Amino acid sequence: MHRNITRRQAIKIVSGVLLLPFACTASEFADGNKVVFAHGVASGDPDQNSVVIWTRVSGLTSLIKVNQSVIAKSIAPNLDDPILNNLLKKLSLAKQQKLVERTHIGKYSLPSDLDTWSGYPAARERFYQIVKDANVQDLLVISGDSHSYWQNALFDNDGQSMGVELGASGVTSPRSIMESLGSDVMKRFDDLNTANNEEIMWSDGRHRGFIRLQVNHKGTHVDYVTVSNVESRTYETQILRSVDIINRDGLLRYE
Repeated sequence: MHRNITRRQAIKIVSGVLLLPFACTASEFADGNKVVFAHGVASGDPDQNSVVIWTRVSGLTSLIKVNQSVIAKSIAPNLDDPILNNLLKKLSLAKQQKLVERTHIGKYSLPSDLDTWSGYPAARERFYQIVKDANVQDLLVISGDSHSYWQNALFDNDGQSMGVELGASGVTSPRSIMESLGSDVMKRFDDLNTANNEEIMWSDGRHRGFIRLQVNHKGTHVDYVTVSNVESRTYETQILRSVDIINRDGLLRYE
């Protein structure tokens, strides 16, 4: 049975749930090394029926540091792929080894990055349950710290739609971890990553830039904008991809 809770109560519960996975499970946090919300939990009220939550969890050691990160389910693709194998021959030995290491992750169906929400699936489900208890299933999630663009659809473990997620690349930060392997390898990785994950509609780790949102009560227009140069004040922008989001029967959908 679901109980009704207020937005403010939801925020307080979320802060506790997000902290829980790190509080008792890792020996690194014993003997007084506590995990804290170094940047707190910030919230705002765009209108009477919505809330903005911004979080950042920081451990006191360098072993675990979970920042704003992608919440969609993301499992590494198997990179034992004919196209990648052909591209592999053109790479240096050092770069070939880097690709081989990523291939092992995909063979065992592990998350591409363990310090994202996919490394803490139980915590993600607890978060989804909290928002469902507040009668919310139209989350619009804006994520960063992944060095890639994302267009994701969100579902809980029972297949219920929870909303959508937009992931922003960085303007001056490095691109995807695959960047050093070249644009062709990065593009193939993006394609395989999308095909391997039902919640990932599209991803791109080859470009740097930002997301431009136009939000109103009817829906949201999204532009993924790239910048041509990050080393000088002279640069050009280009729209890499555009999507629209609509609210239909209390659920968000890409149009």
